[in-house]
Amino acid sequence: MFITKNSAYGAIFLYYIFMKKLTLNDITKYVSWNYKSQAYEVQILPKSENIYTEVIKNNTRNNWLKITNEYELLIKAFPFINNISQNIIQNSIEKMECIKTMIYLSISKKTSEKIILEESDCKNSEHIQIAKRFVSELNRIMYKFNAYEVFANKSFVCFINNKPLICNIDVILKNKNSLYVIELKTSRVNFKEKYNAELYLDQLALEQSGEYRVVEMLILNVSEQQIVMKYDKLPKNGENKIKKIFLEMV
Repeated sequence: MFITKNSAYGAIFLYYIFMKKLTLNDITKYVSWNYKSQAYEVQILPKSENIYTEVIKNNTRNNWLKITNEYELLIKAFPFINNISQNIIQNSIEKMECIKTMIYLSISKKTSEKIILEESDCKNSEHIQIAKRFVSELNRIMYKFNAYEVFANKSFVCFINNKPLICNIDVILKNKNSLYVIELKTSRVNFKEKYNAELYLDQLALEQSGEYRVVEMLILNVSEQQIVMKYDKLPKNGENKIKKIFLEMV
C-alpha cells in the first residue's frame, strides 16, 4: 500500500517487517500496494525460497511486481465500474486509502482485546468518523467470533492453473485454525457480484497452502443500511468465469 503521509508510512512499513507471517504464501512483508499505480512495489527481495517467494524473485522488474493482481482481475471481470466518472472513482479510492491507513495502523498497535483507533495524520473529520465506525464494527465481530488475533492488509500469492495471482485482504481474524475474512467498503453503490468474486479469490488465496480453513467471509460497508454482507458462494459458472478471465490476462 502506498501512503502519502511519511509518519503513517513509516509505522505501516515497520508493521510489514515485524508482522507475524500467517501462511506459507503470505508475502506481505515483501510488497506494498501503490494505489496510484494500481500495482505492487517490492520492498524487500526474499532470501528464503519456496514456490511463493520464488514468484517475487522471478517477477520483479525495477522494484515492481509484474504479475496479475486481484484488483485488476476484478476490474476486468466487472467492467461496469468503468461507467462511473473517473473523478468519482479516484476520490473514492483516496478516501478509502486514508480510512484504511488509520484502521491498519490501529490494528498494528492493538495490545488488548479491542482495537483502539489511531488517527495517524488524517485531519478529515468525515474520514475519522467512518474509521471509528469500522473499528466499532470490527470489535463487535471479533467478540462474536471469539477471534482476537487480527491481521490487516495482508498479501498472498496463489496459483490458478499454475499461474500466479496476488491477492490482498483488508482484515483477517484468527481463532485457532479458523480464519474470518473481512473486506472494508465505503461505496454507496452495491457491487454485490464483484464483492462476492473478491471474497472467492480471498478464500482461494488463504486456503492455498492448506494451513487454515476460512469459516466466514464478510463485506463491511458502513455506508450501507445493511452494514455487514455475508459471502454468497459463487456458482460454478461464476468461478469458471473468473478463472477464464484471469488465464486470458496472463
